[in-house]
Amino acid sequence: DGLTVLSGGWDDTARLWDIETGQQLYMFVRHTDDVESVAYSPDSEVAVTGGRDGFVRLWSTQTGRLLKSIEAHPSPVKSVSVSPDGLLIISAGNDGTIRVWDFATGAEVKVLSGHGGIVESAVFSPDGKTVLSGSWDNTVRVWDFESGETGLILEGHTDNVLAVAFSPDGSSIFSAGDDHSVRQWSTGTGGALNSFIGRDTLVHVMAFSPDGTRALTGNYYDNNARLWEVETGREMLVLKGSTGSGDRVQSVAFSNSGRMAVTGNGNGDARLWNLSTGDEVNVLSGHQAFVVAAAFSPDDTRVITGSWDNTAIVWNVPTGQAEFIIEGHDDWISSVAWSPDGRYVITGSWDRSAKIWDLELGRLTFTLGDHLNWVESVAWSPDGRNVLTGSWDTATRLWIAGTGELFKTFSGQNGGINSLAWSPDSRHFMSGGIDDTMWLWAPEFATPVAVLSYNAADLLALAFTPDRQFALAGTSNCRIHSHSLQAVLGNTSSGPVEFSAGFDPLRQSIILANRSRRPVQTNGLEFSANLKTWSRLPREAWSLSSDGTVIVPAGDERQLFLRAAPAPDQR
Repeated sequence: DGLTVLSGGWDDTARLWDIETGQQLYMFVRHTDDVESVAYSPDSEVAVTGGRDGFVRLWSTQTGRLLKSIEAHPSPVKSVSVSPDGLLIISAGNDGTIRVWDFATGAEVKVLSGHGGIVESAVFSPDGKTVLSGSWDNTVRVWDFESGETGLILEGHTDNVLAVAFSPDGSSIFSAGDDHSVRQWSTGTGGALNSFIGRDTLVHVMAFSPDGTRALTGNYYDNNARLWEVETGREMLVLKGSTGSGDRVQSVAFSNSGRMAVTGNGNGDARLWNLSTGDEVNVLSGHQAFVVAAAFSPDDTRVITGSWDNTAIVWNVPTGQAEFIIEGHDDWISSVAWSPDGRYVITGSWDRSAKIWDLELGRLTFTLGDHLNWVESVAWSPDGRNVLTGSWDTATRLWIAGTGELFKTFSGQNGGINSLAWSPDSRHFMSGGIDDTMWLWAPEFATPVAVLSYNAADLLALAFTPDRQFALAGTSNCRIHSHSLQAVLGNTSSGPVEFSAGFDPLRQSIILANRSRRPVQTNGLEFSANLKTWSRLPREAWSLSSDGTVIVPAGDERQLFLRAAPAPDQR
């Protein structure tokens, strides 16, 4: 009747909940192990539960009372279902059988045998004439209930079948498996009608297109890269790599035009792809180990790749020839990035350093040290002034690109930093890592503007959309998260607004003390998006908020005073 929800848990209980209020109505306690499956009778008067203790139990949804216990299987019960007419119950278990029970008496009616593994799911057809089951033997079976014989065996899954269902009219069968696919079959013929391949759950590399509309991923299961549409999650292309067992995709990157991509592979090759057709354009061969980093030059005429052979190579895209081999790191190169003018590149390495190279002069310009662990990510600001390095020591460091000097260290995350991204205007950047969080920073502040968590999934890729309206985060469970920057920033334009407040009776003002213990300079700068410059005094600058309050810096006291603005005619 749609009024309640029935749940079963690993706390050995089943619970009945009121949908409207969210309140628990009854807790069903009698199983001695996990409750693996639950079902309603057609009139919703009875709840049926199946447990790892091998029992099927029937409960009144009106009183919560146990009505019947059936010792159904000698091993865990994985699935229970009630026939459309409410006269029969089927249970499926680890013993590989489906058993049919009389609803009223609990007596066994028949046993359906034939699967070669655990039966994970079993249901009645809408007309009650057939039973559908899915098993760890990778097959789906359709049983004729009257005879107890298998009518159809549906083969196509390459791993355990975990769930099965009929369409409401009974014309189609759906099955889902550990092979990340949902498959549709014809009930009449058993023929395959459709296959929906899910996202791979262990994606280990990801990149966003420059316009933020697409994502490219590589996984642990095959040698292919996949192109996805960010807005819908639709798989657009599969870039089919080589068939070698060690040729997993280790890195992915888009060209700046978004028309090409490069993938780095486990066999030491990198591959260039046409994203309009999915065709391979060229193979870049030269590395002697995994190619774990790649990036296109700003004009897309060159690609740099970084490898576990401790080298980086700059390639000519049209010819596929190596133009420059970078040597100088003492350990694996893990990340690469270009300067906006295309003259310089930065490489990050497991030797705990990053290095800036002048490609025009063919020499090392700066070595960026001070890291306490390997450098996993690097990024060059769009304005060309600064570079970021993300390290496994959990810190992100900001360096002055023109001098190689360390400007600031951003700390606080609880795991290695493996992804960095600058906003298009260079006013913010994101850092993400293995602590499952993304931190949004303003370079002038030592505390984050925002921190977002992603539920036990490593951050693999970060990007801002070109209009700076959205921040994108890609995680290892192949989820793409889109965040409105306006919402995340809370209309903050220059940094985090984190202050403690108190009332000063003597001055009749509110005192705001900056938590970072740094005075906030307002002369010539916006303090936050809802403030605007009003006038300038000889020693102090005033900023006028839209609601008529004025913030005035108090000089050496390192405090701010919030005072009422003068009346409009006094301004």
